[in-house]
Amino acid sequence: MTSTSDIAFESVSDGRPDTSEDPYLSNDFYPLKQAHDAVIAALRADEAAPDSDLYRRITSVAATSSDSRSRLYQAIGDDASFATSNINDGDFYHNTLSLKNSIPLPPYLRNIIKETKHSSLMGILPQGNMAWVSVDDSLYLWEYGSLTNNSGCDKEDFVCFRTPSGQFVVSVGLVKPKPGVFKDIVEWCIVVTTPEEAIICALAREINQTSDGLLSKSSKSKDSHLVLIPTRYEIPTDSVPMMSVCGTEDGRIFMGGFDGCLYEMSYEANIPMNNTFGNAVFYDDENVANEYEYISDSGSFVKTIATSGKRALSSLVFGPVSSVETRPRKCRKVNHSSFTSSLVSAFLPGFVLKAASVVFGTSPVSKGGPIVNLTLDSDRKTLYALTSGGFIHAFDLDTEIAKSQMEYGNCCSPPKLACSVNVTKSVRRYLDTISHGRTYPPSSMGSDYSIASVTFPGGGSGAQYGVGGMEGARAILKIADAKVLRKISPSASRKSTNGLRSSFYKSKSGTEGCLHPISIHVVPASESRYITLVAISSGGLRYYFSVLPDAGTSYNNTSSRPGNRFALCHVRAPPPLSINSKNEGVSDANFDKAVRTVSSAYGKESKGSIFKGCYISGITVLAIDRDDRNGDVEVGDSILAVSPDYTVSEVEASKSKVGQNLNTFPNGVNEILSLPTYTSLLPGGHVWELNSRPLSIQTCNSVLRLYFRSITPPSSSQHDKLPPIFLPPSHHRYLSSKHTEGTSIKTIKYHVPKTNGIADLLKAIWTGKSKIVTIPPGVSQRRMNAYQMLDRYGCDNSGFSLPPKAKGSMGRKTHFAESPRLPLSITNPFPVPLSEMSLQHLILDTNLKDVLALNSGGIYHFVESSPINKLYSLFSNSTASSIGSDERVKIFFKKYGHKESCAMCLSIAINPKTDNSIVRKVVQAALSYAHRPHFVRSSQASGDMPMASHGTDNIQPFSQTMLGSGIEGFSFIPSHLHDGLLSLTSRLLRPIWCKPAVLVTEGRIVRHKSSGISEQAPAKVELLLNQKTLDDLRRPLAALAKLMREVFEPAIKCIPGLPASDSLMLEAADRKLPQGTWITQALQYQNQVRHQNDSIPPQPNERQLTAVARLREERSIHALYRLVSRTVQLLSFLDLIYRAQLSPHLPEVEFGYIHGLTFSQLVTAKGAQDRIEAMLTKLLSSPSSVIGNQDGGKTFTVESDNLCSLLSEECYLFFSLGSRLAFLGFRSAEAASSSSSVSKQAEYIMATSNYFREASKYWYSSSYVIGQGSSLDKKGLFSDSENAYDTYNSLAINAIENDTPLARATFVLIEINDASGLVDICFNCAKNFENKKSYASFGYASNDELNPINILPWEKNLYHAQFHEHDDANSLGYKRDGETKFADLNDNNKIVKHTCYALLYYHLGKLLESCTQHPHDSALADQLISVSMSSTDLLFLHGLYSYLLTSGNVDTLLRLDSTSLEKWLSKDDDSYNLLWRYYTFHNIHWMAGEVMWNRATAKSEKTPLEERVECLTKSLGSYSTALRELSSEKTMLQKAITAVNMSAEQSLTFKYGSSPSGDELNRVISEIGELIDVAKIQTRVLSVIMTSANSGNIDEAQMSELKTSLLDISKIYNEFAAPLSLYDLCLAILRTCNHDDPATISKLWRSIICEELLPCRTTNRSVQKFLSGLQKDSMLEHESIIFSLTPVMKENGETLMTFEDGGWIVNIKSRIVGLGRELLGKNMDTIFPTYFIAECLEGLRQVYTESTGIKTNLWPVESLIESGVSFPLTLDAYHNMYVRQGGNSDVNLILEVLCAIAEILNLWLVASVSQKELTTSMRESASVSLARYAGNILKEIDNYKCELESFVTANPDEISRCYALFDDIEGSLRRKK
Repeated sequence: MTSTSDIAFESVSDGRPDTSEDPYLSNDFYPLKQAHDAVIAALRADEAAPDSDLYRRITSVAATSSDSRSRLYQAIGDDASFATSNINDGDFYHNTLSLKNSIPLPPYLRNIIKETKHSSLMGILPQGNMAWVSVDDSLYLWEYGSLTNNSGCDKEDFVCFRTPSGQFVVSVGLVKPKPGVFKDIVEWCIVVTTPEEAIICALAREINQTSDGLLSKSSKSKDSHLVLIPTRYEIPTDSVPMMSVCGTEDGRIFMGGFDGCLYEMSYEANIPMNNTFGNAVFYDDENVANEYEYISDSGSFVKTIATSGKRALSSLVFGPVSSVETRPRKCRKVNHSSFTSSLVSAFLPGFVLKAASVVFGTSPVSKGGPIVNLTLDSDRKTLYALTSGGFIHAFDLDTEIAKSQMEYGNCCSPPKLACSVNVTKSVRRYLDTISHGRTYPPSSMGSDYSIASVTFPGGGSGAQYGVGGMEGARAILKIADAKVLRKISPSASRKSTNGLRSSFYKSKSGTEGCLHPISIHVVPASESRYITLVAISSGGLRYYFSVLPDAGTSYNNTSSRPGNRFALCHVRAPPPLSINSKNEGVSDANFDKAVRTVSSAYGKESKGSIFKGCYISGITVLAIDRDDRNGDVEVGDSILAVSPDYTVSEVEASKSKVGQNLNTFPNGVNEILSLPTYTSLLPGGHVWELNSRPLSIQTCNSVLRLYFRSITPPSSSQHDKLPPIFLPPSHHRYLSSKHTEGTSIKTIKYHVPKTNGIADLLKAIWTGKSKIVTIPPGVSQRRMNAYQMLDRYGCDNSGFSLPPKAKGSMGRKTHFAESPRLPLSITNPFPVPLSEMSLQHLILDTNLKDVLALNSGGIYHFVESSPINKLYSLFSNSTASSIGSDERVKIFFKKYGHKESCAMCLSIAINPKTDNSIVRKVVQAALSYAHRPHFVRSSQASGDMPMASHGTDNIQPFSQTMLGSGIEGFSFIPSHLHDGLLSLTSRLLRPIWCKPAVLVTEGRIVRHKSSGISEQAPAKVELLLNQKTLDDLRRPLAALAKLMREVFEPAIKCIPGLPASDSLMLEAADRKLPQGTWITQALQYQNQVRHQNDSIPPQPNERQLTAVARLREERSIHALYRLVSRTVQLLSFLDLIYRAQLSPHLPEVEFGYIHGLTFSQLVTAKGAQDRIEAMLTKLLSSPSSVIGNQDGGKTFTVESDNLCSLLSEECYLFFSLGSRLAFLGFRSAEAASSSSSVSKQAEYIMATSNYFREASKYWYSSSYVIGQGSSLDKKGLFSDSENAYDTYNSLAINAIENDTPLARATFVLIEINDASGLVDICFNCAKNFENKKSYASFGYASNDELNPINILPWEKNLYHAQFHEHDDANSLGYKRDGETKFADLNDNNKIVKHTCYALLYYHLGKLLESCTQHPHDSALADQLISVSMSSTDLLFLHGLYSYLLTSGNVDTLLRLDSTSLEKWLSKDDDSYNLLWRYYTFHNIHWMAGEVMWNRATAKSEKTPLEERVECLTKSLGSYSTALRELSSEKTMLQKAITAVNMSAEQSLTFKYGSSPSGDELNRVISEIGELIDVAKIQTRVLSVIMTSANSGNIDEAQMSELKTSLLDISKIYNEFAAPLSLYDLCLAILRTCNHDDPATISKLWRSIICEELLPCRTTNRSVQKFLSGLQKDSMLEHESIIFSLTPVMKENGETLMTFEDGGWIVNIKSRIVGLGRELLGKNMDTIFPTYFIAECLEGLRQVYTESTGIKTNLWPVESLIESGVSFPLTLDAYHNMYVRQGGNSDVNLILEVLCAIAEILNLWLVASVSQKELTTSMRESASVSLARYAGNILKEIDNYKCELESFVTANPDEISRCYALFDDIEGSLRRKK
């Protein structure tokens, strides 16, 4: 229920409702889905009707009710009477049995019967329309033909056969010939048994010769006659007479023996001796089939028999004995009831088995006596055997026993005895329970398994009502006991003529009296899922048995295999009657006596017994044998019939014999008694056989077979799950090897030389040179068919074939594809019981229930007249001026219910045989009694709402499911006409609705002997419907659609609820309807329902309720029409594609697209619609849809044109306008390629472009773009923008490989150089898949000249427009303001839209690749880019940018002058380099520099430090270039020209026309330079930290900051360099900051020198003292200087460094040199204090020499010189040192300083001579500086010599060496000077 706002109509501002809020109007498939749900509910209602299942009929009596609308059975009592009206006029409305016609026995047979000497038997073979008569050893077959007229067939025929042994006939059976044994002329086989033998005779037809000597074309024509041919198949019976014969559909023959055993007569055909048993194929004796055909000129058939005898007949059937050595035909008898196995009994003689049975005992089966009746349940594969002792045996024919052992005979599994039952004992137990008043069945635990388990499905009360309560059960037992005591025997009149058979009944027939079963009858699965067998007793009682497990106790039992015990579910006695003398028409005294026979079961005296009984679909026919005939053999039996009554009239309850008031029961089915013969006795003597032609699933026509095998799925959840597409391997097509390798993927354009113009270019498309078919290597290339049509159909007896479950063996996986398997419940469903009323539309002018009675007088044909035939006769005989006033019609509607009556009226109206006058009557009657749809208050709905005639209380009315929710407080009641229309629609659709239309099974694996390569054969295609069945189903549906258009025109011609302003609605006043109709224009308010405040719901008035009720009903009818019309077109579509598959001039139909799709899915599912459109597109627009001509080109065939036209006319709901326009586009392209006229080519090319442009506007299905069954992985497809090239290429290649129309159209447009057309179709198609509000597609299709003539306005483009399925208005997924975002698109639309763009990108990429080889492609590429860039679709543009970027076409991308590209590059921070290149390419250098500067200084990004330094460097270069080009006139002129040619929105030059000033650029350049210096220091700090052990002293946050950010120089010094003792970097920071504090510098240098020395050990106190002085004021004062003569160990176990080792000298020298080269020459030489360093180094050298006595080289001097200190500065440093040593008393120290000075001067002098600079940091060369300071140096040398001369205590050798060095230097300087 919904709120009452549903009836409050208010208009919106524009007077038109927002139909997007109404899914009925906005979703094309929503009405179909609603109609489908209603149809499914209606189908379930038919299956759940009380009369649908026999099981339900006997259980529905369990619930009693005072509401006596209908009843199951009339109560049993003595005062019950059968009034005359029940037989005459009143019987017209009931389904009573009546005698339709009779066929007298031919006089010849009557005379033959009179000549009987020993035995004479008769029987009916209804399957072949024959009867048989045996007289002693002769058998006569009488073909009585059709029963449609009183005289039988137009020409009677009979044949005769005499047993070879001369013994009399015991039994005769008609069986199907075994496949592959006989020729096609053999229709049936007759099995004739005698006491000693069993013979198979072939029943064939000879074709009569015509007057001109020619033969008739058909053996089944009227110009043919029967021939009975004895065969060589003959077995001995070993003196065991076979009492009954039964055959199966596959030709197996079973026989019931007099010994109680079941036998099988197994036979087989000739087999060549060189054939192994496993490879034998028994098909028509193929080795001799071609040699022995019937030759017409060899004489007549009779002549051949006369000359050659019986063997000639056999030769005609089998062919003569071949000269080829063959194994003889085998025929053997197999005992399936023997204590031995069937294999042993098949080979041992019968007398051996008999002797063995005497010793070892017999089988339990034989204890029941001779088997007198065999009947087969073909649905459940169960064989039943009735014995003379009252036993019934059930044999399971569907066993798996033979699969594990050698199979016998015809390789079929032997039947397995499942269970047996003693009927009389079981019934006695049943009746005894009821007679004692027990309400629960007796326990079967521990009881004899031969006694059935008794169940009460309807409860104890239901069981009592079946037999007349406790008193009725006691009366039946009393009579049975009386007959046992009196040992009453059957009629003596039969003894003289019954021969051997009469003796079979003497022992048992009278022992159980009225309880003894006389016949058994199978209850087919189409009648009951649970009851399997009905037995009729000699007292007229019916026993309902089941052999299924848990039958009677579990209603949900679904097993079809017999269990291990019979279940007696119900016992039913016939309704009692007493005839009085006042009854007119039944005054015959014999009839009164016959009726008393039935009443005797309830306490009256019996005057006879029931000798024959028959049961068919609820009808029981009894033949009562009179025992008071006084020897008059011509006196016949009485025929009584008990039929179900399906009327719904109320019947008053009657009282039972004991005064019980047995109320009638709701939802039940009455039974009525009828007298079919209208006389008491049937003339012609005793009835030999009562037989029927049951409605077997195996024998009925294909429509009925499909109808019954159509169980409705329990849930509709599977309806929306479409099975996957199956494309066989031979279907798959791939691009060329170049394409798959991905090296140079080119379109067809780039492979075809342009020599012959457009013709050659377009021919490349039709030749398909870029595609290959996958053929296994080594196999020669040939056309591989993908599909193979089978002659087998799903509507055949055997249904769809069952494919194997797996192809591989031993668990190995196979690479061959397998089709998806469907459940057996869908492909071959088990029959489902259905309501009798649901069959009425199928049985108009047909009788599904008829009974045949045979006696000496002939055959009597009894039929049940169906309700629809009765209704038809009412209309035919009605003379009323208005059918609505006909009282008889009114009574009929009342008795059968208005809904079912309306359904029958519509069924009559759509029947093609119905006269137009009757059609008008039935339509008028349906409209007259339809009533109006209305709302009733919910409180009244339960009491006042009309109840469906055949519904159940626990089933929701299916109309509610369709019409949706109602109005709060009200219940919607649809009209009876609507319900009848829905019922008829569902019943017409039942045969196909839930079944797959096509099944595709993978082909078997074929191995080539030559190459040894295996490949897969074509896939097998099986259709559900053959041509005849399809026509039989389409015809009534098409008639119904036409009838709905005429009768329900207002609901069909327009869409109910659509505003009149859309010019699609018709006003009600413009149309006159027949009197009494309620179908008018419902929605007069024409406004949308708007939600209101639920707190105060307004109450609707009567006018509003009526309008809403009519609107809902009209929408329901409109939806049903859509469903019916679409189903009709689907059937036409299947017919057309089947014919297309058979045509050699059309490509193969891709049946794999619709594999496994049910008809309901094909009609109602959007996904199925897409698959159909893809299949049609493949069929009509693929390259294979053309055939080659003599010139090597391709031309469309006439068949393709005709197919396109037929699809457009008959299947326009499936074949969209876009598909047809696409076909015309390819057609025009093909015409252009084949035309030699230039003007014609231009005309065709223009037409091609226009067709494609228009077609792309209607390509709403994804199959047009990406195809069906693609293997794209949609997950993560667009997650990686860096892989855009591969992503878009995969999308494009997928579309190309699937040969989609869009992909092929792009190739065609590229070939004709139409870049604009290519962009248009891609954009048009992509627009179809945008996430925007969409409305229903009705009425919006242009190109009216292409639309069919009979199409309705709202059907134009119906089901072909893009829409989004939703459940309510809030789930549409759209913004209220209409804003569209790509993120809102669903995955499929996203894929499709990107594929449209991908195809454009793909062709652009190929053009760019081919520009180097084909320069003419460059112009087309530029044109394509130019047209594409005019688009405002950002999704497309961004995709284009990504594709060009990732495909390697970066230069092409950067050439695009577009602000959208600038924004796209700016959004992605990772694209800064591209943006820098983009600005650089367009000479906007200052913006390029700004991009890099912003990137380098960005604080929010964690950019690596190296990258920031690189960005700063590039930024510095870009700003420098901008500064240089600032005053360039050429650059300014180029910018001005570009600004004029480009608009402000597109031109970057216009946007950035003015650049910063020169001063601003200089400022920026200076600032960037400083940042670079700081960044370099930070880089060094980071590098040192990463490679040193001090990194652990910094936390992760500091380290991350150091790695990814540009830090302030102070922060670097204070937080990193100084705390981590990075003294070198601290000096560098001081230099960068121009900080020259001497104390800080001195402290750092002390720390640097001490870092290389400390901690250490020394053996000299002087060393310790010097090092302590050096350590003071450094940052390493905490380090230890240990005086020790022995080695000292550190805490970590290592030896402490010893100063005297001298290893530190190299380290200090290396470090001083490195720092000097870095710090010197940067205008901050104070950072490198040369004097302080020289003093420190020289002091270290002196103490080292003093401590070790080792005189080292002057490494301090070398350190200074190599670090870049100039010679003058170095000399000055040592000179100052010499001066400070002047007062020192240690002359050795002064001598060492002088030696150092001498070494410096020597090095200086050497450098000046070699003109080689010592370091690159020196500003002046050594020679120049030496020349400058030569004079001063000479003066000082004299002083140095004097000082040396004054040394007395020093080493004289050292003094002499130093003095000599000074002399040499002085001489050199003087010479230079």
